[in-house]
Amino acid sequence: MNKNNMVNIKTFNNIAEATIIKNVLSLQGIESFVENENIMGLNPSAGVQLKVLETDEIVARELLSKV
Repeated sequence: MNKNNMVNIKTFNNIAEATIIKNVLSLQGIESFVENENIMGLNPSAGVQLKVLETDEIVARELLSKV
């Protein structure tokens, strides 16, 4: 996965929520990446970002709106 071609589709306040949505996307064949998960311990207000490839952004956002 080339992280240069990824876009943030949502920022979460905790890693558990991000992981659940990551798994939902994975079940639909959409590869995703959770960024900043290690920062949560240092700065809990920073949030973790769920990113997908630009080519999957539209479908991922549609799925996200249904969850």
